[in-house]
Amino acid sequence: MLIIMKMKILSIALVALMVSNIFIVSADFIQKNSITESSGEEDVIEIRVAIYTDEEENEDFYGPYGRARYFVFAMRNYSWKVGDKTYSFKSTLLRTNDLLDNKLTVENFDVLVYPPETEHYKSVKCFSRFKPKYLKEKRIIRKFVEDGGGVFGTCGGSIIMGDIENEPDTYLEKSTKNSALHISPINTEMNIGLPLICELAGLEVEKIGSNGAYYWYSGWNASDYDVNYHTLVCLDVPIDKSHPIFDDNVKDTRRIRWIAGGPLVLPENPDREISVIASFPSEEISDNESTQIHYWKYTGGVLGLIKGILNRKENYFYTDFGPLLNMYCFAEDWQKLDKIVETNYADKPFFTTEIYPNENKARIARCTGHV
Repeated sequence: MLIIMKMKILSIALVALMVSNIFIVSADFIQKNSITESSGEEDVIEIRVAIYTDEEENEDFYGPYGRARYFVFAMRNYSWKVGDKTYSFKSTLLRTNDLLDNKLTVENFDVLVYPPETEHYKSVKCFSRFKPKYLKEKRIIRKFVEDGGGVFGTCGGSIIMGDIENEPDTYLEKSTKNSALHISPINTEMNIGLPLICELAGLEVEKIGSNGAYYWYSGWNASDYDVNYHTLVCLDVPIDKSHPIFDDNVKDTRRIRWIAGGPLVLPENPDREISVIASFPSEEISDNESTQIHYWKYTGGVLGLIKGILNRKENYFYTDFGPLLNMYCFAEDWQKLDKIVETNYADKPFFTTEIYPNENKARIARCTGHV
Protein backbone atom coordinates (compact mmCIF):
# COMPACT_ATOMS: atom_id res chain seq x y z
CA MET A 1 0.00 0.00 0.00
CA LEU A 2 2.82 2.40 0.81
CA ILE A 3 4.44 1.83 -2.59
CA ILE A 4 1.16 2.41 -4.44
CA MET A 5 0.50 5.63 -2.58
CA LYS A 6 4.02 6.81 -3.24
CA MET A 7 3.26 6.57 -6.93
CA LYS A 8 0.80 9.40 -6.57
CA ILE A 9 3.53 11.97 -6.01
CA LEU A 10 6.61 10.22 -7.33
CA SER A 11 6.73 11.32 -10.92
CA ILE A 12 5.57 14.85 -10.18
CA ALA A 13 8.10 15.32 -7.40
CA LEU A 14 10.92 14.15 -9.65
CA VAL A 15 9.88 16.39 -12.54
CA ALA A 16 9.66 19.33 -10.19
CA LEU A 17 13.24 18.75 -9.14
CA MET A 18 14.41 18.66 -12.75
CA VAL A 19 12.76 21.91 -13.84
CA SER A 20 13.38 23.98 -10.76
CA ASN A 21 16.61 24.96 -9.02
CA ILE A 22 14.79 25.11 -5.71
CA PHE A 23 11.57 23.21 -5.15
CA ILE A 24 9.73 22.69 -1.91
CA VAL A 25 6.85 20.25 -2.04
CA SER A 26 3.81 21.92 -0.54
CA ALA A 27 2.25 20.39 2.53
CA ASP A 28 -1.17 20.54 0.87
CA PHE A 29 0.05 18.49 -2.07
CA ILE A 30 1.58 15.84 0.17
CA GLN A 31 -1.60 15.65 2.23
CA LYS A 32 -3.76 15.32 -0.87
CA ASN A 33 -1.82 12.23 -1.83
CA SER A 34 -1.93 10.81 1.69
CA ILE A 35 1.63 9.49 1.58
CA THR A 36 2.22 10.40 5.21
CA GLU A 37 -0.85 8.50 6.35
CA SER A 38 0.71 5.13 5.55
CA SER A 39 4.31 5.84 6.46
CA GLY A 40 4.03 4.33 9.90
CA GLU A 41 6.80 5.23 12.33
CA GLU A 42 9.37 5.99 9.61
CA ASP A 43 10.99 9.39 9.81
CA VAL A 44 12.58 9.18 6.34
CA ILE A 45 10.76 8.14 3.19
CA GLU A 46 13.11 7.26 0.35
CA ILE A 47 11.95 7.57 -3.24
CA ARG A 48 13.82 5.01 -5.30
CA VAL A 49 14.63 6.28 -8.78
CA ALA A 50 15.94 4.15 -11.65
CA ILE A 51 17.81 6.16 -14.32
CA TYR A 52 17.79 4.10 -17.49
CA THR A 53 21.19 4.43 -19.14
CA ASP A 54 24.05 2.34 -20.45
CA GLU A 55 26.60 5.11 -19.96
CA GLU A 56 29.80 4.20 -18.21
CA GLU A 57 30.09 5.41 -14.64
CA ASN A 58 33.39 6.80 -13.40
CA GLU A 59 34.58 9.25 -10.78
CA ASP A 60 33.28 12.28 -12.67
CA PHE A 61 30.33 10.34 -14.10
CA TYR A 62 30.97 11.26 -17.71
CA GLY A 63 29.85 8.69 -20.26
CA PRO A 64 29.79 9.16 -24.05
CA TYR A 65 27.16 11.85 -23.51
CA GLY A 66 27.25 12.26 -19.76
CA ARG A 67 23.61 13.35 -19.61
CA ALA A 68 22.56 10.86 -16.94
CA ARG A 69 24.87 12.60 -14.48
CA TYR A 70 22.52 15.60 -14.43
CA PHE A 71 19.73 13.48 -12.99
CA VAL A 72 22.10 11.93 -10.47
CA PHE A 73 23.53 15.29 -9.38
CA ALA A 74 20.09 16.91 -9.14
CA MET A 75 18.83 14.26 -6.75
CA ARG A 76 22.02 13.78 -4.77
CA ASN A 77 21.68 14.96 -1.14
CA TYR A 78 18.30 16.50 -1.96
CA SER A 79 15.52 16.20 0.60
CA TRP A 80 12.48 18.04 1.87
CA LYS A 81 10.40 17.81 5.00
CA VAL A 82 6.67 17.81 5.62
CA GLY A 83 5.62 17.61 9.26
CA ASP A 84 7.82 15.02 10.96
CA LYS A 85 8.57 13.18 7.71
CA THR A 86 11.65 13.71 5.55
CA TYR A 87 11.60 12.75 1.88
CA SER A 88 14.68 12.04 -0.22
CA PHE A 89 15.71 10.46 -3.52
CA LYS A 90 17.88 7.40 -4.01
CA SER A 91 19.04 7.19 -7.63
CA THR A 92 20.36 4.05 -9.29
CA LEU A 93 21.68 3.58 -12.83
CA LEU A 94 19.57 0.92 -14.52
CA ARG A 95 21.41 -0.80 -17.36
CA THR A 96 19.77 -2.65 -20.23
CA ASN A 97 21.05 -5.94 -18.79
CA ASP A 98 19.42 -5.03 -15.47
CA LEU A 99 16.18 -4.31 -17.26
CA LEU A 100 16.28 -7.61 -19.12
CA ASP A 101 16.95 -9.34 -15.79
CA ASN A 102 13.57 -7.99 -14.63
CA LYS A 103 15.02 -5.66 -12.00
CA LEU A 104 12.63 -2.85 -12.97
CA THR A 105 9.76 -3.66 -10.64
CA VAL A 106 7.71 -1.65 -8.15
CA GLU A 107 9.31 -3.75 -5.44
CA ASN A 108 12.72 -2.30 -6.39
CA PHE A 109 11.90 1.17 -7.74
CA ASP A 110 9.25 3.84 -7.45
CA VAL A 111 9.96 5.78 -10.64
CA LEU A 112 11.83 5.36 -13.92
CA VAL A 113 13.69 8.25 -15.58
CA TYR A 114 14.07 7.82 -19.34
CA PRO A 115 16.81 10.22 -20.54
CA PRO A 116 16.98 11.51 -24.15
CA GLU A 117 20.18 9.74 -25.14
CA THR A 118 18.91 6.34 -24.03
CA GLU A 119 16.03 6.74 -26.46
CA HIS A 120 18.38 7.85 -29.24
CA TYR A 121 20.44 4.68 -28.86
CA LYS A 122 17.32 2.53 -28.93
CA SER A 123 15.66 4.18 -31.91
CA VAL A 124 18.79 4.35 -34.08
CA LYS A 125 20.43 1.06 -33.14
CA CYS A 126 17.27 -1.02 -32.64
CA PHE A 127 15.52 -0.23 -35.91
CA SER A 128 13.57 -3.46 -36.13
CA ARG A 129 10.36 -3.37 -34.16
CA PHE A 130 10.47 -7.19 -34.04
CA LYS A 131 13.86 -7.48 -32.34
CA PRO A 132 13.17 -9.91 -29.44
CA LYS A 133 15.48 -8.15 -27.00
CA TYR A 134 13.82 -4.78 -27.51
CA LEU A 135 10.32 -6.24 -27.41
CA LYS A 136 11.16 -7.67 -23.99
CA GLU A 137 12.36 -4.25 -22.80
CA LYS A 138 9.06 -2.73 -23.89
CA ARG A 139 7.05 -5.37 -22.05
CA ILE A 140 9.01 -4.88 -18.82
CA ILE A 141 8.63 -1.09 -18.87
CA ARG A 142 4.92 -1.31 -19.64
CA LYS A 143 4.46 -3.83 -16.81
CA PHE A 144 6.25 -1.45 -14.42
CA VAL A 145 3.81 1.33 -15.29
CA GLU A 146 0.78 -0.94 -15.10
CA ASP A 147 1.89 -1.96 -11.61
CA GLY A 148 2.03 1.68 -10.51
CA GLY A 149 5.60 2.75 -11.30
CA GLY A 150 5.98 6.41 -12.23
CA VAL A 151 7.85 7.47 -15.37
CA PHE A 152 9.51 10.73 -16.38
CA GLY A 153 10.79 11.28 -19.91
CA THR A 154 12.46 14.32 -21.41
CA CYS A 155 13.12 15.14 -25.10
CA GLY A 156 13.70 11.77 -26.80
CA GLY A 157 12.76 10.03 -23.56
CA SER A 158 9.38 11.75 -23.82
CA ILE A 159 8.85 10.88 -27.48
CA ILE A 160 9.36 7.16 -26.88
CA MET A 161 6.48 6.96 -24.39
CA GLY A 162 3.82 7.61 -27.02
CA ASP A 163 3.90 7.56 -30.81
CA ILE A 164 4.76 10.07 -33.51
CA GLU A 165 1.81 11.99 -34.93
CA ASN A 166 2.88 12.19 -38.57
CA GLU A 167 3.28 9.35 -41.05
CA PRO A 168 7.03 8.54 -41.03
CA ASP A 169 8.96 8.72 -44.30
CA THR A 170 12.60 9.16 -43.21
CA TYR A 171 14.85 6.64 -41.50
CA LEU A 172 14.90 8.56 -38.21
CA GLU A 173 11.11 8.97 -38.20
CA LYS A 174 10.54 5.29 -38.90
CA SER A 175 13.06 4.11 -36.33
CA THR A 176 11.58 6.42 -33.71
CA LYS A 177 8.09 5.12 -34.41
CA ASN A 178 9.32 1.53 -34.15
CA SER A 179 10.81 2.20 -30.72
CA ALA A 180 7.57 3.59 -29.23
CA LEU A 181 6.50 2.17 -25.86
CA HIS A 182 2.81 3.15 -26.18
CA ILE A 183 2.33 3.76 -22.46
CA SER A 184 0.92 7.21 -23.21
CA PRO A 185 -1.81 8.27 -25.69
CA ILE A 186 -0.02 11.59 -26.30
CA ASN A 187 1.84 11.68 -29.61
CA THR A 188 4.66 13.94 -30.80
CA GLU A 189 5.05 15.91 -34.01
CA MET A 190 8.27 14.40 -35.33
CA ASN A 191 9.70 15.73 -38.59
CA ILE A 192 13.35 14.75 -38.71
CA GLY A 193 15.88 13.32 -41.11
CA LEU A 194 19.65 13.21 -41.44
CA PRO A 195 20.67 15.88 -43.99
CA LEU A 196 23.29 13.85 -45.87
CA ILE A 197 21.12 10.75 -46.06
CA CYS A 198 18.09 12.68 -47.29
CA GLU A 199 20.13 14.42 -49.98
CA LEU A 200 21.87 11.21 -51.08
CA ALA A 201 18.41 9.63 -51.35
CA GLY A 202 17.38 12.38 -53.75
CA LEU A 203 15.07 14.16 -51.33
CA GLU A 204 14.72 17.92 -51.12
CA VAL A 205 16.73 19.59 -48.36
CA GLU A 206 13.45 20.56 -46.63
CA LYS A 207 12.70 16.86 -46.11
CA ILE A 208 14.85 16.81 -42.98
CA GLY A 209 11.95 18.66 -41.32
CA SER A 210 11.81 21.40 -38.73
CA ASN A 211 12.93 19.11 -35.91
CA GLY A 212 15.82 17.83 -37.99
CA ALA A 213 16.89 21.31 -39.09
CA TYR A 214 17.03 22.67 -35.55
CA TYR A 215 18.74 19.54 -34.29
CA TRP A 216 21.41 19.18 -36.96
CA TYR A 217 22.10 22.79 -37.93
CA SER A 218 22.66 24.14 -34.43
CA GLY A 219 25.38 23.87 -31.81
CA TRP A 220 28.39 23.21 -34.06
CA ASN A 221 31.76 24.88 -33.71
CA ALA A 222 34.28 23.67 -36.27
CA SER A 223 37.17 25.34 -34.46
CA ASP A 224 36.49 23.87 -31.03
CA TYR A 225 34.82 20.47 -30.89
CA ASP A 226 34.72 20.55 -27.11
CA VAL A 227 31.77 22.96 -27.21
CA ASN A 228 29.48 20.96 -29.49
CA TYR A 229 26.67 20.32 -27.04
CA HIS A 230 23.53 20.78 -29.15
CA THR A 231 22.32 23.41 -26.72
CA LEU A 232 20.13 25.23 -29.25
CA VAL A 233 17.78 27.89 -27.89
CA CYS A 234 16.33 28.08 -24.39
CA LEU A 235 12.61 28.80 -24.50
CA ASP A 236 10.61 30.86 -22.02
CA VAL A 237 7.63 28.54 -21.88
CA PRO A 238 4.32 29.66 -20.30
CA ILE A 239 3.57 27.48 -17.29
CA ASP A 240 0.49 26.51 -15.31
CA LYS A 241 1.22 27.94 -11.86
CA SER A 242 -1.83 26.22 -10.41
CA HIS A 243 -0.15 22.85 -10.93
CA PRO A 244 1.96 21.56 -7.98
CA ILE A 245 5.08 21.32 -10.17
CA PHE A 246 5.10 25.04 -10.84
CA ASP A 247 3.10 26.54 -7.96
CA ASP A 248 6.23 27.94 -6.31
CA ASN A 249 7.35 29.86 -9.42
CA VAL A 250 7.17 33.64 -9.23
CA LYS A 251 7.06 34.25 -12.99
CA ASP A 252 4.48 33.03 -15.48
CA THR A 253 7.16 31.49 -17.68
CA ARG A 254 9.97 29.08 -17.08
CA ARG A 255 13.18 29.05 -19.15
CA ILE A 256 13.79 25.47 -20.28
CA ARG A 257 16.46 24.14 -22.60
CA TRP A 258 15.07 22.95 -25.93
CA ILE A 259 16.79 20.64 -28.42
CA ALA A 260 14.29 20.44 -31.28
CA GLY A 261 11.69 18.22 -29.61
CA GLY A 262 8.36 18.52 -31.42
CA PRO A 263 5.06 19.62 -29.86
CA LEU A 264 3.02 17.08 -27.93
CA VAL A 265 -0.35 16.17 -29.46
CA LEU A 266 -3.19 15.28 -27.10
CA PRO A 267 -5.82 12.70 -28.12
CA GLU A 268 -9.35 13.94 -28.80
CA ASN A 269 -10.94 11.45 -26.41
CA PRO A 270 -8.31 10.47 -23.81
CA ASP A 271 -8.82 7.43 -21.62
CA ARG A 272 -7.15 9.15 -18.68
CA GLU A 273 -6.62 12.43 -16.86
CA ILE A 274 -4.12 14.62 -18.76
CA SER A 275 -2.78 18.05 -17.83
CA VAL A 276 -0.81 20.47 -19.99
CA ILE A 277 1.45 22.31 -17.54
CA ALA A 278 3.68 24.17 -20.02
CA SER A 279 3.32 25.25 -23.65
CA PHE A 280 5.54 26.51 -26.42
CA PRO A 281 5.82 30.33 -26.52
CA SER A 282 3.09 32.23 -28.36
CA GLU A 283 5.67 33.70 -30.72
CA GLU A 284 6.65 31.22 -33.41
CA ILE A 285 10.29 30.15 -33.05
CA SER A 286 10.96 30.69 -36.75
CA ASP A 287 9.47 34.20 -36.61
CA ASN A 288 11.98 35.38 -34.02
CA GLU A 289 15.22 36.61 -35.63
CA SER A 290 17.24 35.44 -32.65
CA THR A 291 15.97 31.85 -32.89
CA GLN A 292 15.24 31.31 -36.58
CA ILE A 293 17.66 29.28 -38.71
CA HIS A 294 18.23 28.60 -42.41
CA TYR A 295 18.34 25.39 -44.38
CA TRP A 296 21.77 24.25 -45.56
CA LYS A 297 22.76 22.20 -48.59
CA TYR A 298 25.75 19.88 -48.79
CA THR A 299 28.10 20.72 -51.66
CA GLY A 300 31.30 18.85 -50.75
CA GLY A 301 30.82 15.78 -52.93
CA VAL A 302 32.39 12.40 -52.26
CA LEU A 303 35.74 13.94 -51.29
CA GLY A 304 34.07 15.92 -48.53
CA LEU A 305 32.45 12.77 -47.15
CA ILE A 306 35.79 10.98 -47.09
CA LYS A 307 37.35 13.90 -45.24
CA GLY A 308 34.45 13.78 -42.80
CA ILE A 309 35.20 10.15 -41.96
CA LEU A 310 38.97 10.70 -41.73
CA ASN A 311 38.62 13.83 -39.58
CA ARG A 312 36.97 12.00 -36.71
CA LYS A 313 37.74 13.78 -33.45
CA GLU A 314 38.39 11.58 -30.45
CA ASN A 315 36.86 14.11 -28.08
CA TYR A 316 33.73 14.61 -30.13
CA PHE A 317 30.79 13.43 -28.10
CA TYR A 318 28.74 12.07 -30.98
CA THR A 319 31.29 9.51 -32.17
CA ASP A 320 29.44 6.68 -30.45
CA PHE A 321 27.02 6.64 -33.37
CA GLY A 322 29.87 5.63 -35.64
CA PRO A 323 31.23 6.64 -39.07
CA LEU A 324 27.88 7.79 -40.47
CA LEU A 325 27.47 10.72 -38.11
CA ASN A 326 31.18 11.47 -38.11
CA MET A 327 30.90 11.71 -41.87
CA TYR A 328 28.05 14.19 -41.46
CA CYS A 329 29.59 16.21 -38.65
CA PHE A 330 32.93 16.78 -40.33
CA ALA A 331 31.96 16.68 -44.01
CA GLU A 332 33.05 19.54 -46.27
CA ASP A 333 31.42 21.81 -47.59
CA TRP A 334 28.00 23.33 -46.88
CA GLN A 335 26.03 26.16 -48.49
CA LYS A 336 23.64 28.29 -46.45
CA LEU A 337 20.33 28.71 -48.28
CA ASP A 338 17.99 31.70 -48.17
CA LYS A 339 15.06 29.55 -47.04
CA ILE A 340 14.09 29.88 -43.37
CA VAL A 341 13.08 26.72 -41.50
CA GLU A 342 9.44 27.21 -40.55
CA THR A 343 8.08 25.89 -37.29
CA ASN A 344 4.46 25.45 -36.31
CA TYR A 345 4.84 25.10 -32.56
CA ALA A 346 3.33 28.26 -31.04
CA ASP A 347 1.12 27.63 -28.00
CA LYS A 348 1.24 23.85 -28.46
CA PRO A 349 1.84 21.49 -25.48
CA PHE A 350 5.42 21.40 -24.22
CA PHE A 351 5.09 19.60 -20.88
CA THR A 352 2.31 17.21 -19.83
CA THR A 353 1.39 14.99 -16.91
CA GLU A 354 -1.06 12.11 -16.89
CA ILE A 355 -2.43 9.33 -14.71
CA TYR A 356 -2.34 5.78 -16.04
CA PRO A 357 -5.93 4.47 -16.23
CA ASN A 358 -5.95 1.53 -13.87
CA GLU A 359 -6.28 0.98 -10.13
CA ASN A 360 -2.57 1.67 -9.52
CA LYS A 361 -2.74 5.17 -11.10
CA ALA A 362 0.88 5.52 -12.12
CA ARG A 363 2.06 9.05 -12.91
CA ILE A 364 3.60 9.76 -16.32
CA ALA A 365 5.33 13.07 -16.98
CA ARG A 366 6.64 14.10 -20.40
CA CYS A 367 8.62 17.17 -21.44
CA THR A 368 9.60 17.75 -25.06
CA GLY A 369 12.31 20.09 -23.78
CA HIS A 370 15.68 18.96 -22.49
CA VAL A 371 15.45 19.48 -18.73
